[in-house]
Amino acid sequence: MVAPIDIQGTRSLVPLESLYPTARIGDAREDANARLSQLALGQKVQGTVASLLDDGSFIVKLADTAVRANLPQGSKVGDQLQMTLMGTEPRATFLLDGEAGAAPATFSPTARLIDSLQQHSTATALLGKTPLVSTGAAPPAQIAAALQGALGNSGIFYESHVQQWANGERPLADVLREPQNINARTASPDAVLNPDTARIVNLQLNTLDIPRVQWQGEVWPGQTMQWEVSEQPQQQQTPDDEAPERSWQSVVRFDLPTLGRVAATITLVGDHVQVQVRTADPASAQTLRLHGAQLSEALAAAGSMLDLLTVRQDEQT
Repeated sequence: MVAPIDIQGTRSLVPLESLYPTARIGDAREDANARLSQLALGQKVQGTVASLLDDGSFIVKLADTAVRANLPQGSKVGDQLQMTLMGTEPRATFLLDGEAGAAPATFSPTARLIDSLQQHSTATALLGKTPLVSTGAAPPAQIAAALQGALGNSGIFYESHVQQWANGERPLADVLREPQNINARTASPDAVLNPDTARIVNLQLNTLDIPRVQWQGEVWPGQTMQWEVSEQPQQQQTPDDEAPERSWQSVVRFDLPTLGRVAATITLVGDHVQVQVRTADPASAQTLRLHGAQLSEALAAAGSMLDLLTVRQDEQT
């Protein structure tokens, strides 16, 4: 018995079982398999549905060979099949390209909702609607907390925060302040899709696909920033090694009044930090190098060790 077809949309992977070649020479099955194995992987061939068997499978004439196959519901004798060879072991497997008679693909309500949300929003970054702090003279700890809140309370991590609340690890008040709950409280009674909800869900899907979060907005009035945070792949370890520490990378881009365009890439592994700075202005690069010791001291005071600091001038910053 041939294995059932794995239907993916309107294209199906079809395992074929050889019955006999049109010209019988030696063992029928071996000769049929030999004929099919001469096809190149990825080669497109045309098949014709020749007959319907009592068990619901079909006889298909393909490459001068008669084969048995399970075809999608609605297939009938005489259908022409455009097929692509996907594999030959342990038997030939073909991908049907727009098969005749195939039932249209259907999607679950969840899939339709996700598709609708993605069509309503193409956002790739969180957008800060208001400055995070009121002045550039704010203490570094205040700015850091504001940046953390910009990501943590953005709604991207809403489901994990709900789980933390259920486990008693996060207060309900924090969860209620996230956009999903705010949008639910202000939703219109006719159930029109909220654009903010569509944007957040689209960003969540992007984050699941690529473990990276982007934010852009004003850190303080008049000072814009682009910020990207991503988790880096862990290094492969041997069985005797301890579990590797998680590695994070943060990239920030500013256009500062004095230093001009500056971009910094910060890599954090445990309590060890590496910083790479690029600036468009040579004088700014020299200024940043002169203050490297202060950065190292500030990181040490915060409990982190600066392993590497590089500063270079780059017009493409």
